[in-house]
Amino acid sequence: MEKIKVKYDEEFDDLYVFKSDRKANFSVNLDELVIDIDSNNNISGIEIMDAANTISQFTPEKFSKEKLKNITRAEIITSAKGNAMMVMMMLYYKEKLIEHKVPITIAMPTVR
Repeated sequence: MEKIKVKYDEEFDDLYVFKSDRKANFSVNLDELVIDIDSNNNISGIEIMDAANTISQFTPEKFSKEKLKNITRAEIITSAKGNAMMVMMMLYYKEKLIEHKVPITIAMPTVR
């Protein structure tokens, strides 16, 4: 399993979840989300801006900056079909899985 790192910038409320061994080739901007894609069309990172509010849209209760500061690990799971990719990001707060996953669907460009 690849090592996934988590960094949170409390001042700007940005959460960055990334695979430390992969470099971004290009990025896909989706409002408050930026998905970094490597040269093999695999996700190398996900940045969530205005993270407390953005993540709270997918959880039954408000997600605080305090919880974001205490994210201990994350998982990124992808599934591709045609030129679309479904992304699930799971965050762990103090080693407890946050119950709701953050679903993201993006259209991938054709690589020539």
